[in-house]
Amino acid sequence: MVAMPRLRAGLVGATALVAAWFGWSNIVQAWQVGNRYLDPPAVFEQLATAVRAHVPPGSLLFTDDPFMTSVLYASLPEYRYIVAYDPAVLFTASPRLFWRWHHAVADGIACDERECPGEKPSPAAIAWAIQSFGSSWAVTSSPVRAFSMQSVMAQGQPFFELAAFSPRRTSGGLYLWHVKAPPQPSARIEH
Repeated sequence: MVAMPRLRAGLVGATALVAAWFGWSNIVQAWQVGNRYLDPPAVFEQLATAVRAHVPPGSLLFTDDPFMTSVLYASLPEYRYIVAYDPAVLFTASPRLFWRWHHAVADGIACDERECPGEKPSPAAIAWAIQSFGSSWAVTSSPVRAFSMQSVMAQGQPFFELAAFSPRRTSGGLYLWHVKAPPQPSARIEH
């Protein structure tokens, strides 16, 4: 009878040690993975300082990544955003606006439909898409790809002016853009 409580106590102790070891190794691994994808708070504070210096509080910031938007919101709660956390929220509210946002960000075009054959990336299309949401400011964070919003905006004189840059370890940086010139809307967009 005395052996049963000792055995139980030994099993509970061993289980606790194994759980602590697995927990610790998972925490270490989560920290290492997280550090690859999220930068320290100073990176976001640098951008927040730049945004506050250029953009009036209450303005809408057009962002290219809803998950990054949630991090920006923590540093800049006095601004408005199209969508944060999950793009499905925007799609549920308005599929047309979701596709407009998505195509501007992913393809560099202005289009309200799921498929947009024949559309070519252009700074004017992105500028129109940003302004169609009521914004003249954009924060980009996605890695530069051939037709990403960020790469098209970089070629976009006279439509865009780079107002600020905050270097990041992971994707190149956070960029604050100002839309300077009112573009002409695409024929595919419904007003």
